Amino acid sequence: MAPVLDPRVAGRVEAALAAGALEIPVLGEAVARLVAEAKNPDADVRRVAELVKRDPALAGNLLALANASSYAGREPAATLQQAVARLGTSALRDLALVVAAKARAFAVPGRHAEMRARFAAAFAAALFAQDIARVRRLGVEEAFLIGLFHDVGWPIALQLVASAARAEGVEVDAAAASAAADALHAEIGARAVASWRLDPAVAEAVRWHHDWAAGGRGAALAALSSALACAALAPSPEADAAVRAHEAREVLGLYDDDIERALAAGPTYAAQAQEVA
Repeated sequence: MAPVLDPRVAGRVEAALAAGALEIPVLGEAVARLVAEAKNPDADVRRVAELVKRDPALAGNLLALANASSYAGREPAATLQQAVARLGTSALRDLALVVAAKARAFAVPGRHAEMRARFAAAFAAALFAQDIARVRRLGVEEAFLIGLFHDVGWPIALQLVASAARAEGVEVDAAAASAAADALHAEIGARAVASWRLDPAVAEAVRWHHDWAAGGRGAALAALSSALACAALAPSPEADAAVRAHEAREVLGLYDDDIERALAAGPTYAAQAQEVA
């Protein structure tokens, strides 16, 4: 029998969801402004760099990530302005969201190793989603965010359960908390993405990624990229077979060769995800 929450904790969690009283992580003012600036086709490189510099921690992490193997060019970027010029505002926005998500959303006290693994899976899914989008001529930037945030509701749900347990003065079994997060994370993740003012299509993909048959191509993309990330980070013949048989590929119009190319990229993307996590 699956573990269940204490009824008092479950009731408090349900009340918080109904009231919209979720403690959604704030990604930071500089990230929020960068998200807005990325929508401007005439964004100025110097202005974007100055915007990021207002948050020294973000600036340092962004520059380090821009020089990681996933994004590094022939020559490392010595300054933020060089990074913006090389990557572009939209890509820098994505990296800022990666940094902020890792530091603020995928952070649960006492579960560091698990959160690191989940963040690595999220980043790998973002890379796979981006590749699939290129093959099928979908929105690449939107796809990256769908992959990155498809499971972001899981740690937020876990924090919600912990907060409810503290309020009730009871301890919650770790397995019961995880089971609750499994049940709640899609809806909570969609609400989080909406609160960060990202494309509504990203929020809808997050909301429906476990019911992708009803959620359309964005949800199917989230589901398949998640399966690919799992196969890359925990390789096995069974994981590869699950990807090959995944019905979401039909929704996305992917051929056998497309799936084999994606699976072949698994070791590279797994290494990049571990580096970033």
